[in-house]
Amino acid sequence: MDVIVSARHMTKFPSSMKTEAEDLLGRMSSKFPKLTKAEVVMDRTKHGCHAEIVLHGKGINLEAESDHVNNLYEAVHQAADRLEKQLSKKYGRKKRHNSRHLGELEVEILNINYEMSEYDIELEELEEAL
Repeated sequence: MDVIVSARHMTKFPSSMKTEAEDLLGRMSSKFPKLTKAEVVMDRTKHGCHAEIVLHGKGINLEAESDHVNNLYEAVHQAADRLEKQLSKKYGRKKRHNSRHLGELEVEILNINYEMSEYDIELEELEEAL
C-alpha cells in the first residue's frame, strides 16, 4: 500500500511520526487487503494537533479525522482507530451471513442422494430377509 504523509502549518516534521503512521496503516492493509493508497495529513493549529487520513482501495474510499488534541501521535492514533472502525463496519456489511456457495450446495445434495441410495439398499435387504 502506498502511504503519503504530509504536514500543514509545521516547519519541522518529525520523521518518527511518518514511520508511526506507516506502521499503523501497514497493519491495516494486512487486515484489509483491498487497500491500495493512504494519505495522511497532520496539522498543528492554535487549538491543538489534528490528523486526517484518507484511504483508497478497490471499492473503498474512506476518510477519518481526529479531534484537536495536544499530541500529534495521539491525533494519528485517534484517526486510525476511527478508520479501523469504518473498515470493519464496511467489511461486515459485505460479508454474507447464512449463505453458501453454489458448489457447497451441490456437494450437499449429492451427499444426500448418496445416503438415500444406501438406505434404499438396506431397505431392499430387509425386505428380502423378511
